[in-house]
Amino acid sequence: ATEACISAGVPFDDEFDFRREDGSLLHLRVAGQPRMNEAGEIVRVEGALQDVTELRQTEMSLAESRRQFRELTNAMPHIVWTAKPSGEIDFVTRKFVDFTGFENEVVAARKWLSTIHPDDLETATKAWLASSSTGNPYRAEFRFRRHDGEYCWHLVTARAAYDEKGNITRWFGSASDIHDSKNAEENLASLAQRLTNTLESMSDAVLTIDRNWTATFMNGQAERMLRVSRDKIVGRNIWEMFPDARGSRFQKEYEAVVETQTPARFTEYFTPLDGWFDVHAYPTQDGLALYFRDVTADRAREQQLKLLELAVNHQADLLYISEAHPVAPGMGRKIVYVNDALMRLFGYSADEVIGKTPDLLVHPELGRSELLRIRDVMARGERARGELAAKAKDGRIV
Repeated sequence: ATEACISAGVPFDDEFDFRREDGSLLHLRVAGQPRMNEAGEIVRVEGALQDVTELRQTEMSLAESRRQFRELTNAMPHIVWTAKPSGEIDFVTRKFVDFTGFENEVVAARKWLSTIHPDDLETATKAWLASSSTGNPYRAEFRFRRHDGEYCWHLVTARAAYDEKGNITRWFGSASDIHDSKNAEENLASLAQRLTNTLESMSDAVLTIDRNWTATFMNGQAERMLRVSRDKIVGRNIWEMFPDARGSRFQKEYEAVVETQTPARFTEYFTPLDGWFDVHAYPTQDGLALYFRDVTADRAREQQLKLLELAVNHQADLLYISEAHPVAPGMGRKIVYVNDALMRLFGYSADEVIGKTPDLLVHPELGRSELLRIRDVMARGERARGELAAKAKDGRIV
């Protein structure tokens, strides 16, 4: 370089390594340029020497740090990336390159945005612009396009690094694959929604309670049956909401279910609602699940039937009730009820008669023809009346 400067007038600026006596290296920067006389002849070379040993050592240390940083980040299980203070991404690890299928880290960093799912791009970029302009930590969930075209969910986070004056010098971030957990979360949410829809469509009222006796879920039927909005029940202690239930059979049964972890079923009257309720109580991991129905009308019908049965059983006339249709064409109808007077006269128990046809009670020779006539009349939908020769269990004609 010096000879070219002397012979051809070419300036030079080079660096040279020299070995000191102690064996250490000395890095010198040597720069020079020719000086010419009035005739244009080179008369001398002027230059300067600069010791750049410390600068070069710093550069080598920095290069080594970068190498170690790359090795460390490439060994991590998730994607690591960095960005300039402006927010422009300038580095991604090899894992992102392998994931996207780009040829190298430089291209992958430049095409980062192009891999984000179109439906997630606006949300992701808006959050990133907000963080890069304010310095606030960045956190977002969005999908990256894999090399095979499938989009996978990632949790992307970043924090800013600052200098001593408080200026952002760089952003350091990561992207963790959460695709499986995200899908599991969505599947769980879908399952929960289906379960909620099922519970909402049930004709039974449903109420779930935790171990502190706080209501955690209530379906629409329970709202209607208890005559209170779920907003006023869920999250509240049920004994505070229904103080009249304290000390009642309801409380005793519920506490027993929780204590013994054994399901229970009972029917009980609740005065504030003026109704009877059929309750199924089941222990759960979190507390208690209640399924209940208002059976007030059912109990009223049962009471009426019992009174009717009592009245029929105490009358002297013989009475049996059969099904509406015959067992087969030309045959009788199955008996479904007999009163006490009939059982006393014929000597049969109810179990011996119910499920049989009236043929059991009619004399096979003396009453058969009349029985067939009555059946024909009834088959036409008309009322039938007649006298039959009947036979008791012991063979007596009655």
